[in-house]
Amino acid sequence: MTAAEEAPEALSIGMIIGGRTPANRPWIEAIQGLMNEVKAARTKTTFDLKLNVEFQVPGNHLDPDFEGVRTGAFRRSESLLKIQVAIPPQAPADPRRDLLAFLGAAVDAADRWAVAKRRTFDTSSLRALVASLEH
Repeated sequence: MTAAEEAPEALSIGMIIGGRTPANRPWIEAIQGLMNEVKAARTKTTFDLKLNVEFQVPGNHLDPDFEGVRTGAFRRSESLLKIQVAIPPQAPADPRRDLLAFLGAAVDAADRWAVAKRRTFDTSSLRALVASLEH
């Protein structure tokens, strides 16, 4: 299997940066750190639903066109749901703590999406993975 053909991971994190600024640097650094933590925490456990959480970081060129958390596209063949998170412009003193809360909100959004689409996905393994990051 080539890298392009590999199955998506249970939880993956991406980010869109609307331009780098001193104000969003703490967000970017915290997201990069969280990406590494998620990679290290993932297991080869089978998950009913896989999540790709995309953090959209406002910058000097582009701001997210929404607030909070929203669901994106679902790829049925991979059971992969994209969740988009609009990051606030100003980073708090501990952006990692807020990012972990956003990850929890992303799993909540996935649950709401599943109910609305009348799908039955068990997200308890995803919740456990997110909880394991809260050391």
